[in-house]
Amino acid sequence: GVPHLGAPLARVPRLFRPMFSGITHNLRPSDELHRLNENFKHISQNENIRVLSMAESIPVELPFNQKDLVVPLASAYPQYGELRVVAAANHMNICKVAHRHDVRYDALRRFIARILDEEFSSSSTSGPTMRTMEATPNQLHHPKRERKTVTKRPDKLSVASPVSKAVVKKAAAASVRRL
Repeated sequence: GVPHLGAPLARVPRLFRPMFSGITHNLRPSDELHRLNENFKHISQNENIRVLSMAESIPVELPFNQKDLVVPLASAYPQYGELRVVAAANHMNICKVAHRHDVRYDALRRFIARILDEEFSSSSTSGPTMRTMEATPNQLHHPKRERKTVTKRPDKLSVASPVSKAVVKKAAAASVRRL
């Protein structure tokens, strides 16, 4: 998970983390991280950016036969958006989806689908007619290149048109930030 409010293990003496000292220094729980989290919370609420956070549940091995969560639940959940605690994930594999049947993939897919359903069901029906289309990430920024197609391929995003760049941008930003 993302240590929104810091990771207590960032306080471990430098002896055990010399390669990562520059990175972990910024991950210590601090007022700065708290302000950053609050600022993003405010922006996400004002801009209606949906957030999905995923938390690890399996401790990693540490020096001296110790085990602990790198990002504890209290820091993995930024106090807004949705949280999924992944039962079989540690800090090293929380963002590594193994296959399409992986619970992380399914949670993210459902999250994005729900956002798109909500956005399209609340949009005006007086605009262009709806159609199913295949869109690559490049085409999301170039609506004129859309192709009228139905796809089941996992490397493509099936969306309904009209596709607002803002809708897709918000959905993508909100869901991918935490992975």
